[in-house]
Amino acid sequence: MKTKTSSYRQDGIALVILLSTLIVPPSAEATEYTATFEATLGGWTAFKDTSFSNWARRTGGTPSGSTGPSGAYEGEYYLYLETSYGNTPGKIAYLESPDFSGEAVSGMTFHYHLYGHQMGTLAVEAFDGSAWSPVWQITGQQHAGHSSAWTRKQINLSGKTVRKIRFKGITGSGYRGDMAIDQVTVVTGESSESPATGSPWSKSGKHIYYTHVDGGNVGIGTETPTADLSILGNLSHPLTGHVMVAAGSSAVTGEETLFTQELRVGDSLLIGEEVFLVTKIQGDTALTVDTPSTVGALNATAYTDSDLLSVQTGAEEQALVVDRTGNVGIGTAAPKAKLDVAGGIRIGNETVCKVGKAGTIRYGNGQAVEVCDGNAWTQVSGGSEGSQGLQGPKGEKGDTGATGPQGPRGLTGTQGSKGERGLIGPIGPRGLRGKKGNTGPRGLQGEISNPYNGNLKITSYLKVGSPSSSVDSGDIVADDDILADDDIIAGDDVRAGDDVRAKDDVYAGDDVYAGGNLLNSSDARLKKNVQSLQNPLGKIAQLRGVSFHWKDEAKGTDKEIGVIAQEVEKQYPELVSIDDEGYKSVAYGKLTAVLIEAIKAQESRITELQTRIEDLQNQIRR
Repeated sequence: MKTKTSSYRQDGIALVILLSTLIVPPSAEATEYTATFEATLGGWTAFKDTSFSNWARRTGGTPSGSTGPSGAYEGEYYLYLETSYGNTPGKIAYLESPDFSGEAVSGMTFHYHLYGHQMGTLAVEAFDGSAWSPVWQITGQQHAGHSSAWTRKQINLSGKTVRKIRFKGITGSGYRGDMAIDQVTVVTGESSESPATGSPWSKSGKHIYYTHVDGGNVGIGTETPTADLSILGNLSHPLTGHVMVAAGSSAVTGEETLFTQELRVGDSLLIGEEVFLVTKIQGDTALTVDTPSTVGALNATAYTDSDLLSVQTGAEEQALVVDRTGNVGIGTAAPKAKLDVAGGIRIGNETVCKVGKAGTIRYGNGQAVEVCDGNAWTQVSGGSEGSQGLQGPKGEKGDTGATGPQGPRGLTGTQGSKGERGLIGPIGPRGLRGKKGNTGPRGLQGEISNPYNGNLKITSYLKVGSPSSSVDSGDIVADDDILADDDIIAGDDVRAGDDVRAKDDVYAGDDVYAGGNLLNSSDARLKKNVQSLQNPLGKIAQLRGVSFHWKDEAKGTDKEIGVIAQEVEKQYPELVSIDDEGYKSVAYGKLTAVLIEAIKAQESRITELQTRIEDLQNQIRR
C-alpha cells in the first residue's frame, strides 16, 4: 500500500512510441488577460440563469463534504458553484468575460476541479456578436478527492470571431457536485510563450503538439517518464456505488456495487487517498485488498484504471487497445490474453535463432511455420504420422447420462386382495371463519338484578340496561372474564376481574376495567390487504392532545385527557365510530399503530440529519 501522489500505480506500464517533433513558431504580438480571483472577479461578471447561487469566490474547501477542492490552484481564492440548498438538478449559472471587441482572441487557459459523485457539467461558450456557441464541455466527476491536482485546460480559438467568453455551470443530481475554476487567462493575438521556457504542450481541437525544441521524454500520468512515451494508469475510472473500509482492515464492503463485473484480482483500487491491489473478490459487495487501510473510508467512491491506450479508426472502430492489465488487443476492444488479435497475422522472415529468442515464430517465402527452440528452427506441422502411443490410464467415471425415454406400458396385473381398513386420520385444521351474517331482530331486553360472579360468556352481543330504558344503561360486571361473540354494550362501566374479549366492538358509556387484558383480534391469518401507513408523522402533527371535562357530570367531574373525534376523523376516519344518536367515539387502542409508524419516520429523519451534520463537522475539522 502507498499514499497517493501524482502517480497512482505501483507497477506502471511504459509504452515506447517514437514521436515526430512539431515545432510551433513563437510570435511577439500577444496580450494576456488573467483573472486570479484573489480580490475580485477580475473583470468577469457572474449572473444566475435558473441557479439559486452565483459563481462565488472561495478559500479553503467548499461547505459540503465529499466534494470540491481543498484549496485554490494558486494563491488563496478560486471560484465555485454551490449545489446545496436545493440548487439541483440542472440549475444553470454563468461567468461572463469582458468584451474583447477590436481584439483577435486566439485562445484561453484555465484550471478546473470537478470532485463529487453528483457532479454536473462545466462548459465554455463563445459569443461572436450575434449568438453564443459551444466551445468545450466536460461532464461528471473528474477528480478522485479534495486534494487531487487541478486540471489545466487550454482551448485554441484561432480563426474564430470571439467578442466574449463565458463559463456555463450546470448542476448535477445532488449537493456533492461543487465545481470550481481558477487562474483564467484569455490571449489575444498569437501566443508569445517560448517552447523552451514554457509548457512544451499545446492543444488545438483534437490534436496534441509536442513543441519542446530540445526533445525529451513524454509522460502521461507520470512526472518522471523513462521512455519517449510513458503511460501510467491514473485510477480515474469510478466504480458503481459506494464503498466502506474500516481503519486497520483490508476488507472492503460496497453498497450497490458491481465488484464481480468491474474488477479483477490484481487490479489497482483507489479509496480516498490510498491505493491498494485487489487480492480477492467475494461478490458484488465484498472484496479484500493487499494491505489494511490506515485511515478508513465511509460512503466513498472507489476508482480503478481505465484502458491505458486506445486507438480508433475514423469510423470509431477499435484498432489498438492496451487494457489496465497490460493485455494488448488488435482489432478488439476487450483482449482476453497478453496479445489478442481479431483477424489474421502475417509473420515475416527471421534468420536468427538463439537462447534469447526461444519461442519466436517465423513464416515466409512459402516455408512452413517454424518455431525457435533457443537453438534451431523446428517446423510446427508436416512430417510422417508417428506410431500410436501407449494407452493412457483409465479416466475418472463420467457424469450420469440423461434419463432415457419411458418404455412401453406393461400388461395390467391381477387385482390384489382388499387390505385392512386404515387408522382414522387426524382432524384437519379449522376452516376459515365465514362472513359475519346480518344482525337478527333484537329480543326483549332483560335485566340482571344481582351482580354476576365468575365467567360471563355470551354467544351473541351483550347489552345491559333496564327493560323500560330506550338507551343502553347500567354496568356490566364479572369477577372473571367477560366474553362475547359479538358486541359488548353498556351505558355505564364494563368491569371484569380478568380479560375482556369481544370478537367485535366494545361500547361503554363510561370506563372499561379489566384485571387482565383488553383483547382485540389481530391474527395475520384473519387479515388481507395489509399495507404500511403512509405519512404518519404529517398526520399525527394535525392532531391535538387535549384536556377537558365532560358536560354530562354523570360521566365524571374530574379533568380528562384525550383527543377530539372530529379531528381524528379527518386524518384516520377508520378510527372513529358513530352511535345511534350521532355521537362519535375514537378507538384509542388503534392509535398505537399510527404512533409506531410515526416514531419510525421520525427516527429516519433524525438519522438523515445526523449524517448531514457529520459531513459538515468533518468539513469544519479540515
